[in-house]
Parts: sequence; structure tokens; C-alpha cells
Amino acid sequence: MTYNFDNKLKSQNLDFDISIKTFGKTVIEYNYDINFIRNYLNVDYKNVGKSTLTIMAFPNEDLSLMLKNVFGREIAYNEDNPEIGRENSIFFQSKL
Repeated sequence: MTYNFDNKLKSQNLDFDISIKTFGKTVIEYNYDINFIRNYLNVDYKNVGKSTLTIMAFPNEDLSLMLKNVFGREIAYNEDNPEIGRENSIFFQSKL
């Protein structure tokens, strides 16, 4: 739980994290973040949750790969009248 400077409830949330290391130095991570209540611009948003799935692989010393997918519901903070919308983003990175 977090509170603002007026000591009013700003958010109440729960995070669930799991991480698995598999063969070939591959790491799979999953995070689920649920905001039971989130106050933004004096509006209470309830039960807003999103997931993050990250896969990182290091097959050898010279190559690393990362794939990250964020999906779920999120507040559209940059809008004049913020509403809950769907978020779905994918990020891929490779380094040699």
C-alpha cells in the first residue's frame, strides 16, 4: 500500500514473480502486477493487472538474446481523460 502526501490511499497492489533457469543458460521470468486500487488524478481505478514475460538466452560468450512481452490492462496516463486500456508490447534485443 502506498499513500500520498495527504495520507490518502494512492495504491494497493500485489506482484507475483517466478524465474526459471533452463538449459543453455536460458532464463525465463514471469511477473504479474495487479493493482487492486490505483488513484490517479483523484480517480480510483480498480483491478488493473498486467503481465511481463521475459526470456533471456546466453548460448555462448559472444551472443546474448532477450525477448520481453508486456500485456494486460493499464491506465493511459498520457491522455487528457485517462482510462483503462489494453497494453501489448514486444521488445527483442540481440548482442554480439
